[in-house]
Amino acid sequence: METNINEKKIEPIDYRQIGISTFELEYIKSFKVEASINNHSSLDLVGILPVDKKDDDIHTSNNTPIEVYATTEEGKKTIFIGIITEIKVKKFAEYYELHIKAKSYTYLMDIRKKQRSFQNINFDINNLIGLIIKPYYKKAYNCYVDDEPLNRLWVQYNETDWEFIKRIASYYNAGIYANNTLEGVHFFVDTPELQRKNLEINEYIATKLIEDYDSIRENDLPNASEVNYITYKVKSYELLELGDNISFKNLQFYVSEFVYEIKDNESILENTYVIRLKGGLKQKRLYGENLAGVSLEGSVLAVTGDKIKVKLDIDQEQDSSTAYWFKYSTLAASSDGSGWYFMPEINDRVRVYFPANDEKDAFAISCIQQIKGDPEVKYISTIYGKKVIFSKDSVTITANDNATIVLGKGGGISISGGSISVNASEAINLRAENSIVISGKDNVDISCDKGGKVTLDSGGNIVLNGTKVKIN
Repeated sequence: METNINEKKIEPIDYRQIGISTFELEYIKSFKVEASINNHSSLDLVGILPVDKKDDDIHTSNNTPIEVYATTEEGKKTIFIGIITEIKVKKFAEYYELHIKAKSYTYLMDIRKKQRSFQNINFDINNLIGLIIKPYYKKAYNCYVDDEPLNRLWVQYNETDWEFIKRIASYYNAGIYANNTLEGVHFFVDTPELQRKNLEINEYIATKLIEDYDSIRENDLPNASEVNYITYKVKSYELLELGDNISFKNLQFYVSEFVYEIKDNESILENTYVIRLKGGLKQKRLYGENLAGVSLEGSVLAVTGDKIKVKLDIDQEQDSSTAYWFKYSTLAASSDGSGWYFMPEINDRVRVYFPANDEKDAFAISCIQQIKGDPEVKYISTIYGKKVIFSKDSVTITANDNATIVLGKGGGISISGGSISVNASEAINLRAENSIVISGKDNVDISCDKGGKVTLDSGGNIVLNGTKVKIN
């Protein structure tokens, strides 16, 4: 057992020093504030209402703030500030009890689920989180993760902003620390290096988290140290916050969770902290479980090789210059580049498919046909009017409807167009079991480069030309 003593002894806070904003109470009967990594700080409070108030407070509006504070010799000390999430009034024979549940302002980030993508791979985690929290009231955050480009796609799919930021932080095995003493959305990512605090610690409970250690070593951090998964539960009259640095056993520990509590029929605020070494604060990797198996529709912004940029429908806008290059799965293509090469055109409709729960596996797939037609008719078409049509009775090859080749199921072949040329480097043989018909509306000319020529003209004449004409 070890005792570290502050220069100034910390006096306990009793219930008479505790006050709250928003509501008028005779006194606070009990309250508890809890906080831990990756969770909102929470308040559970029971107070006695003045008789004239009765149940008026039950009509408290949405997003009503509440502050719990202590009045000490040094002045007002905020214990908790946040948003009320539940309010209840209990009537007893001679008094009314007010029950309040509240969460830190980070709760505002954990209400609405959203769908959007963040495709700029040059963003760092600060850029990304800054965009996510931009709409929130009095927001502020600090990030202690290495400031380097993301080099990857991030997609928020049916996740709240809080869930999404937790997942982003977990990519670095970092956690989110919600602040419970400042008004507005305040938090930090990963562990800050703050000034160490010395606590008066007279007793503690040491716990070795074997299951947590085994899990993170096998799945996330193979070099995890076993000693980092020994935690200490300590008590102190001093008010500490999540992430505070504690000097204990000649080592630097960090507050990973805490409980401030005045129990019913007790008068003193009791503070319990769980502290652990920095390595033990590492978090398991979280994945986008809602993404697995999802296809998101979008429009092609750019094409190069076997990759495309896509403006997804879930996004209000997407700058082509910062869009992500998705690999495109072309029809009958193989990994060595052989097969058919059918890439979509700009503005074509495509789908981005997520086969697993990690965005890194995403790829774009087939264009989405917008034209309704006979499902028995299949065709390959380009935006330039070139088509190959496979119908029940024929195969048709057409170019802008000006030149057409039709292969009929009966064996017939029809070629039509404005002008048709047949050329061969050696010989062309025409043969039919029955007959060959050659006709022209005006003339039919049969000629040889050496000078011989036969002309059937529009007047019904047959004209033979040559150096010699032989007739049998």
